Amino acid sequence: MSGLAAPARDVLPAATAEAGVWLLAESQVEPLAAAAPPEEVLSDDERDRVARLRGPGARRRGLGARLLARLLLARYAGVRPSVLSFATRWHGRPELSPNPWRLRFNLSHSEGLIACVVTSEVPCGVDVQRPVGQDVLHHLAMALSEPEAARLSVLRPGPPQARVLVDTWTVKEAYTKALGVGLRYGFEHLTVEGLPDGPVSLHDARVRHAEDRPWRFRLDHLPTGHSLAVAVRRPGPAPYPIVVRQFMDSPHISLEGVAL
Repeated sequence: MSGLAAPARDVLPAATAEAGVWLLAESQVEPLAAAAPPEEVLSDDERDRVARLRGPGARRRGLGARLLARLLLARYAGVRPSVLSFATRWHGRPELSPNPWRLRFNLSHSEGLIACVVTSEVPCGVDVQRPVGQDVLHHLAMALSEPEAARLSVLRPGPPQARVLVDTWTVKEAYTKALGVGLRYGFEHLTVEGLPDGPVSLHDARVRHAEDRPWRFRLDHLPTGHSLAVAVRRPGPAPYPIVVRQFMDSPHISLEGVAL
């Protein structure tokens, strides 16, 4: 549950060296769009999709997510953001196509915050959730496995239970998004372990237990109140850290270095 990493270099870290997680505050979407105009960065289809979203908040977050993904992927690939193209895979997951750089990415947004994770070839998923009301907590509780429900029952009702519920859901979302299957996978087959104090791991009853081990998880409680979870399938025995940074405040990212 550690805090955000302090950037230590003035160049973008290689996607082969780490899973880079980048956060964009919703309040920063308009300044970002002013610096990187959507008509110069996004495709016509992307702008149309954003325009069709209901409500100004949804449109703002949708625009921020698409700008964030294109600008990040362009910097990792060393190309102009506008030349990137995407294809929709199973369950609506977008991927670069063509993708000679072998980059993988995943997006999530919740009111107030947008997140994007980028890796090289490695399956990855990210989910961000803001604090929710009692009606939503009841819905989240229906997705618990039996061991999770038993552990939750011994926690004090109120904020402790609510935090564990949201964290459990967020980790499961990140994992199933990394798999590319989404909510249809059946969250009751997944058991998140290590909550409330970590370290976090996950057991998937649908696979052999030995296959759980290559997955690495990171869970953060952000100053904004959001829970952030990242799931990465480790490429091998070498360390592959998950590093979280702020997009607009990081020296790794300079819009002056992006050829629009």
